[in-house]
Amino acid sequence: MPDAATLSMAASDGRDPRLEGLSSSAARRLGIAAQALAAGQTDVAEQRLAGLIDVYPNHPEVLRMFAALQTLRGDAPGATVTMERAIALRPNDAAYWSSYGSALLDAARYDDAIAALKRACEYDPGYTTAWYNLGLAYIRCMHVDEAKVALQRAVSQSPELSINARVILGDMFRAENRVDEAKAEYREAIAVQKNAGTAWWGLSEIKTQRFSDDDLVQLRDALKMPGATEDDMAAMGFTLARALDDRKQYAESLVALEQANARMRARKRWDARVYSDHIGAVLDAFTPPPAGAVDPTLGREAIFVASMPRSGSTLTEQVLASHSQVDGGGEVADLPAVLMEECQRMNLSFPHFVRDLTPADWARLG
Repeated sequence: MPDAATLSMAASDGRDPRLEGLSSSAARRLGIAAQALAAGQTDVAEQRLAGLIDVYPNHPEVLRMFAALQTLRGDAPGATVTMERAIALRPNDAAYWSSYGSALLDAARYDDAIAALKRACEYDPGYTTAWYNLGLAYIRCMHVDEAKVALQRAVSQSPELSINARVILGDMFRAENRVDEAKAEYREAIAVQKNAGTAWWGLSEIKTQRFSDDDLVQLRDALKMPGATEDDMAAMGFTLARALDDRKQYAESLVALEQANARMRARKRWDARVYSDHIGAVLDAFTPPPAGAVDPTLGREAIFVASMPRSGSTLTEQVLASHSQVDGGGEVADLPAVLMEECQRMNLSFPHFVRDLTPADWARLG
């Protein structure tokens, strides 16, 4: 989806070349739609764009805004098709390539997204959003070093992005077991915003991390600061519980844990029946195994460690990885990413497409 700054600029400045060919009233309607899109107000945007797309079906800026609406609706494949039409009409505009790249990213077409976002950065090296989204696209492909370059470029041009960018990088470094680099990114984020909950939580997820007395003071102060989101407060609460537990202050740790869980429970309801139904659907989909999946040689080079949380899976991986013929992969997101791409391709949620896949499909996924 186009970023809020681009949407506002395109709609509010009557001299903007992107608005050429629109009547004054149409430009105003597009402006309202742009503001609604930036605020995530799907219904308002849809009302304003409904007539415009009929009257101006081939206007590139109307198409770009319509693509943003499709993204908000969850129709990422449709948004990519719309953006391809828009780019054909305005091929040298960085904002268009950036919007196209964002749609491709949402559609899980990561390689195509990288190519589009690189084009956006080439057309306008100062376009911060394109650099930021390029970093996200590289991360989806687990290209951490390339992501670092792109995200650092975005942060240098727009410091307000530094919190999210640094936390994202920290998470990726942590997944690659680059612990010192992960800690550095999380610490930098906290230095900029003391109540950056996701950064505190990232630190607490590093198993070897031990919080100092000064950390504990900072964390308690951060929990009292105004302006933190509920997610930040919950993340800091869980981190406080971990820090107190490490100090064997178990009673205080349990209080912090209870408060953090209460915050999460108020926002995210757990439905045991729905979850159990999903697990049952997965088991049913793979019983008996899909056609062509019985070859015992397939995947024999991979070792999957499956367990409940906090039950020793990391330790198990470390023991296995100490063998000269084993390389530890960490908690990588490759399998969920591949399944998500297939969900997009099949237009079905997992596991409802499993029985429709052929042996060739499974080989392709592998």
